[in-house]
Amino acid sequence: MLGKKVYQEKLFTNFSLSSRIPENNFYKVLKDELDLSFLYKTCKPYYGECGQKSIDPVVFFKLMLVGYFEGITSDRKLIDFVSLRLDVLYFIGYDIDEAIPWHSTISRTRSTLPTNIFEEVFDTVFNMCVEKGMVSGHTQAIDSALIKANASMDSIELKKPGLTVSKYVEEVVSQNDQSDNERDNDNHDYKPNKRKDIKRSNKTHYSPTDEDAKIAYKPGKPTNLYYQSQMSVDSANCVISHIQATKADKRDSVYLIPIVEKTKNRLNKAGILVSNILADTNYSAGENYFRLDKMGLKAFIPPHGQYKGGPEGFKYLKESDEWECPEGNKLTFRRDYISDSIRKKDYRIPINKCRDCRLFKECVKYKKGKCISISFYKENIDKAIVRIETSQGQYFKSKRQTTVEPVFGSLMENMGMNKVRTRGLDKANKVFLMTAVAYNLRKYLRFNARWINEKIVAVANSILQSLKDYFFGCLFQSKAIPIIILSK
Repeated sequence: MLGKKVYQEKLFTNFSLSSRIPENNFYKVLKDELDLSFLYKTCKPYYGECGQKSIDPVVFFKLMLVGYFEGITSDRKLIDFVSLRLDVLYFIGYDIDEAIPWHSTISRTRSTLPTNIFEEVFDTVFNMCVEKGMVSGHTQAIDSALIKANASMDSIELKKPGLTVSKYVEEVVSQNDQSDNERDNDNHDYKPNKRKDIKRSNKTHYSPTDEDAKIAYKPGKPTNLYYQSQMSVDSANCVISHIQATKADKRDSVYLIPIVEKTKNRLNKAGILVSNILADTNYSAGENYFRLDKMGLKAFIPPHGQYKGGPEGFKYLKESDEWECPEGNKLTFRRDYISDSIRKKDYRIPINKCRDCRLFKECVKYKKGKCISISFYKENIDKAIVRIETSQGQYFKSKRQTTVEPVFGSLMENMGMNKVRTRGLDKANKVFLMTAVAYNLRKYLRFNARWINEKIVAVANSILQSLKDYFFGCLFQSKAIPIIILSK
């Protein structure tokens, strides 16, 4: 007999949301694993004691996570999506007959809560990954990416320091009078002059739409208004250990030490030590090598191609801190100074000692004698160059490329971080933090499923990998050791 389904709404229903969702559903598993109850105490100081109740902070953060899981960057579209998904409703704790929060509530709450709460959520998820044995900590890969800002190049204006309202009105009136005169002189055949191309830079222009967004250019990308995402990734399982938003008008090397310090502190709190820092040439600076050496960290960062340890044919005498020229004359240290934000050392020799030299005309170009400028951190840079040229350095070069760059690709292609839809550096930082939280949670659940909740196996493998890197495999000549540990 042919069946025919006729839909008729019921006045009363007997429906259980949890029973309709499979046990292995992503959001159902995540609801059991993720505990954000600490947010009630953390967020309480930012709300009053009376008035209308706000959105539940746990619900707010879960809604944001759903948006990044699904690659939805619009709050309005996110609410529409949530209303159609039973598993998402179960994840945020809403039943099918409950009213979902308005999209404007999400944007207001994002602005209300400070960045430190978003960082606390990031730390909570990161510690979950540490407890699962996903983080080894000894090697951290650092990189950056330009993220398009929510502002157009057409919105930028010329900076005019000291321009008051009265001066602005006078300027507009004079420009209008001038244009009227031009029309009269041309007998109404007035044609406006085409706007000449003006070189636009962060020194001369800014965007009134988003003043924190900066003009930047990168090979393969058009000149536009960008933010910069600085990220550190653990080399064991590509877990993000730190992420932050920065302005795009400064070099990456400026941010290296703050990133390393924050990453190191986060890992130390989890009982994990950091040994190696991997980064590309954009992070190279003499002071960075010096400070990393002082912190006891090995820097695998290639220096800039224009770096030279010293003039060709000159020999450095470390004990006396002097340079010896090809003819045997010695240049002594005179001073250290800063030029273009780079600290250097000056070595000189009086001109009377060079007059009789056969290379005088070619070598001496300074009236008071021969002078050479060397990086103040030459010793630290030379040590890093030797380290990079070793087999371990070549291994870490490919390790960095396969660690941090794919993570950026995943965030930008799958989680909507190709553009910041908010405005302001603080809000951009919140967006990057929550994107990283969503990424780490996804890695966490996949890692959990792959090892079938065997924490001992995961932790043992992480410890073995750390010891192998420290002692270069000396303790693992026999394969019997890891087999015995895993069998237990």
